[in-house]
Amino acid sequence: MKVRIYDNVIFLEEQNCIKINEVKHLIEGKQSSLLSFLIRNEGVVFSKEEILEKVWKSVVTDQVVVQAVFKLRKLFKDNNLESPIVTIPQKGYLYESRTIKEDGSWFRKIKRKVNLNNIFLTILMVSIFMVGLYYCSLEKVEDNRCDTINCNNIVYVKYDKSSSEQQGLLNFINWHFSVNHNINFSSSNDFESISSRVLDINFKKRKIIFYDENLKGNYFEIVYSGKISKSEFLLLMMNLEERILLDYEHEDLTLFYNGLPNESEAFNLFLSSIGDPKGDLFNKFNIKKLELAGNVDIGNQYIFSMEYIVKLFYLYDIYYKDPVLKLEIEKLNSHFLSDLKNIKVERYNDKTYEALAAYELSIGDPYKSLEYLSKLDLKEKTLYGLFLKAKTEELLKEKDISNAKYMKIYENIGIRNYKVMMKSFK
Repeated sequence: MKVRIYDNVIFLEEQNCIKINEVKHLIEGKQSSLLSFLIRNEGVVFSKEEILEKVWKSVVTDQVVVQAVFKLRKLFKDNNLESPIVTIPQKGYLYESRTIKEDGSWFRKIKRKVNLNNIFLTILMVSIFMVGLYYCSLEKVEDNRCDTINCNNIVYVKYDKSSSEQQGLLNFINWHFSVNHNINFSSSNDFESISSRVLDINFKKRKIIFYDENLKGNYFEIVYSGKISKSEFLLLMMNLEERILLDYEHEDLTLFYNGLPNESEAFNLFLSSIGDPKGDLFNKFNIKKLELAGNVDIGNQYIFSMEYIVKLFYLYDIYYKDPVLKLEIEKLNSHFLSDLKNIKVERYNDKTYEALAAYELSIGDPYKSLEYLSKLDLKEKTLYGLFLKAKTEELLKEKDISNAKYMKIYENIGIRNYKVMMKSFK
């Protein structure tokens, strides 16, 4: 979808961007879907609840709609333009088209809702014609769900019944592409018919296939033996980037995930820790898995740092508003700093910098946390890194910036894990 909002402003839905004076401004996937939905229903007022149902299609608060509208309006305001998204008091939002007059001014062209009773007779009169047209046509009708969501941002995942390691692999892939590229991998049957791209993982045959029904040459296949290894995971991620993204750099991907455990057993224990059958990330069983992974791959910074971060969120959850919380965190931090001294490297990896940022937040120093997060100079981001950045920004009174990151985190980890994370660093 390509829409000219003003003479110098073009909305490019498939690229998730608004081009103003030939300069591209990237927007989030949900902002793009919201703007597309309102444009397609120009002049029609929709309440926040209706927008949630049509665009988000998930159980979230209407605050996400307010934040998305705010972000879009801010982009227009920052470029000295009036936003085409208009608030109708007590009712909701609508999109107003702008038509430019010859003198350079603009006037509003608002479409009104039509009373359904007035068109009932018309519908009745043409119904026979439409039925006939349906049976005469053999063409596939495009799924109208693509009017409310960007189908180009979805990859349908087909897989057999999985273990916690295999579910962890799926979560890991989705977190990476959702956080960094607004691409969502979904196994929901609702998306099977609207996504041309399919990731078919057959865990029993140890085979991973990707194909695009609209592009015959867009295909790859990976066959692995035993449990998937770090090198096979990196190969999978690089192939996915090449087939899905228009612009990619494997260097950042390799540098970031190269810190994962080399030992296959340790790598799969890590995957199992993020693939809990109940969806819980922060529990004693997952902590135990990370501890075992650390015992297998001794001195691995990624596992060491991940274990600390998960333990920290776990303490904030079970001791929330309990006076003993401060003491328990002090004990954990003492062990963390002591173990950190035993890691003999020239430079910490990015996961360790995330752990150090979490440590600084736990002792109430968001400025020092920001200093560590600034060392994460790679383009690739993690879910936990995104949360730590959002929490740091919130504590530094930059809540408008942090809210957008919180929405992305909520969409990926679910309400239970999100609530646990939001208890932290108070």
